[in-house]
Amino acid sequence: MVCGIGGGAYLFSGAWVVGVFLLLVAFFIGIIGQGLPHHAGQGFRELAQGSAADPQEYEDDLEITPAETIKMGRVAMFTGLWSGLAAGVVAGHHGLRWYFAVPVGAVIGIAMLVLVGTLIVRTCPRKAEP
Repeated sequence: MVCGIGGGAYLFSGAWVVGVFLLLVAFFIGIIGQGLPHHAGQGFRELAQGSAADPQEYEDDLEITPAETIKMGRVAMFTGLWSGLAAGVVAGHHGLRWYFAVPVGAVIGIAMLVLVGTLIVRTCPRKAEP
């Protein structure tokens, strides 16, 4: 969402390349989120409506298998990658030299990887694979 808002702001201010890039990053992160295992059976309309009003409805789906854990790890990795790329491009756009912009992107990417990975581990109890 931040990339989408930032992309719109950059487009409005005339930085077309950065704005389009950030909108693409927002689109790719949305694709990553749509590919989460617990969203597999939902269409666009269900995803747009958000989560269910009754959390007990999905109580059985809260536990994930080891195979789903690997998919969640990929989600964390790609979210960190795209976030780091976006941070590096924005840092470069604002005048940082490439040898400063690359570490800024790497630090942001690693921070996002750790954050998303930690949220996945903390919120998803595991169940045995059948």
